Amino acid sequence: MRQPFIQASLWLLFCIVFLMFFTVVGHLIAGAIFSSEKTYERGTEIAGITVEGLTEEEARQGLFDRIEEWQKNVTIDFVILDESVQIRGEEIEFDVERALNEAWDARQVELYALVKRPIVESYLQELQKYTVASQVDMEQLGAHVAEDVRSLQMPQENYQLNDFFITKLEERVVAEVTLEGVSSMYVRNWVQALDGYEIEPQQLFSLHEVLKEVNVHVNDRQGLTILATAFYQLFGQTNFELMERHTSVVLPTYANVGYAAAGSFELDFKAYNPNANAYRLHTSYEHEKLHFSLEGKEFIYTYSLAVDNIEEIEPRTIIQYASKRMRGDQQLIRTGKKGYRADVYQLVHYRDGTLRNRVKLSSDYYPAVHHIEERGLLTRQNEDVESERSTESTDSNDSSVTEENQDETDEQNSTELDSTSGQSSSNNDEDAPSKVKGEE
Repeated sequence: MRQPFIQASLWLLFCIVFLMFFTVVGHLIAGAIFSSEKTYERGTEIAGITVEGLTEEEARQGLFDRIEEWQKNVTIDFVILDESVQIRGEEIEFDVERALNEAWDARQVELYALVKRPIVESYLQELQKYTVASQVDMEQLGAHVAEDVRSLQMPQENYQLNDFFITKLEERVVAEVTLEGVSSMYVRNWVQALDGYEIEPQQLFSLHEVLKEVNVHVNDRQGLTILATAFYQLFGQTNFELMERHTSVVLPTYANVGYAAAGSFELDFKAYNPNANAYRLHTSYEHEKLHFSLEGKEFIYTYSLAVDNIEEIEPRTIIQYASKRMRGDQQLIRTGKKGYRADVYQLVHYRDGTLRNRVKLSSDYYPAVHHIEERGLLTRQNEDVESERSTESTDSNDSSVTEENQDETDEQNSTELDSTSGQSSSNNDEDAPSKVKGEE
C-alpha cells in the first residue's frame, strides 16, 4: 500500500516540475525566436550613456530624458565687444535617430548636435549696439558650437563673434595722430617711456596712472596737456570709450577747436578699452613733432572725430585810462584772439563707408581774448584849469588870488590822479581804470 503511494507522489512531482520548466524555458525560447524587438548588446553606449539590454524605444526614451536635463542647465553666449546675446539650451537639437542606428553596429557612439542657421540669425538680430549679423559666417559658427556640445558636452564660456567674421579682422595700425609745433622739455622723456606700452583688454587707461606705471616724474602741466590732446585724438579714431576729458580756456596752437584736451596735476584723461584683445602704443617725438600710433586687431567699424556748429566769438576792446599818457594818446597793448563754441561728435561708419551712427561727445567753449587799448586820462577838472589860466592877465589882484586857488586845485588834482592810478593798478595791473569800448 505504501510503496504505490510514494511512486504516485514522485510521478506527480516530476510532472509538475516538467510543466514549469517547459513553460518558462519555452517562453524564453519562443520570445527569443519570435520576438520582433531587438536589444542592444553588452557594453553599448551612446554619448557615454549605457543602453545595453535595452530596446531601441527604451534607449530613445532614456536619451530624450538626458537631453532634456542637459538643455535646462546650458546657455550659450555670443559676445561682440561689450555686448552679448544668450541662446537657450532648448535651441540645440541632437540627432538621436542617427545614434540609435549606429549603436547596433558599434559599442561607443557619439550623439551629434545640430545648431540651425535661422536660430543663430534670429538671436544675432537682437544685438542692439553692434549689428554684425551680416558679417558673421553663420554656418561656421553653428558648426563650431555643435562640435563643442557633441555628446552632451558643456559649451565654452562664450563665443567671440569677431572670430567668425566672413572677412577676418587683421592686426595692423588702427589709429595714428601727429601734433606739430609741440614744445616741452619733459615730453621727450615721457614719450620714450610710453613707447611700446600695451593697453590690456577691458583696461581703463588713465594718463596719470600710466605715467606712474612707466616710472616718469610728472612735473609739467603743459606736457600733460600735450599728451592728453594726443591721446584724445588717437582714441577718437577707435571704439575706446572716452571716460574723462577736459578742455582749457585757451585753445593750444597745435590743435584745432574740438580736437584738444587739457591735462594737469588735478585733471586726468581716461579711456576704456572694451575689446577682448590688447593694443600697443608706438610713440615718438622729434623736431617739435609728436607722433602716436595704436596697433592691434582691426575694429568692426571705423571711427573718426568731427566738429560741427562752429561759432566764432569776436574779441571786444577793453579801454584802460592811464595818467601817464598825454591827452589824445592811445596804444593797443594787447591784441585779442577769437573765441570758439562748437559741438564735437564721433562718427561711426560701416566698413563700406556708410555712416552708421553719429554720437555727440561734448560742446567745447573757448572764450575770446579781448583787445586791450590804453588811452590818456582826460577829466573835466583839467579843462577848468586851462580856462582859468587863460584869464590871469585881466586883474593883478585877482591874479594873485587865482594863483593861490590854482595851486590848491593842482594839489587836489594831483591827489585825485594818484588815488585813481593806485586803484587801477591794484585791480588791473595798469595805471588807470578801464572800460569796454562802446560802453564809454
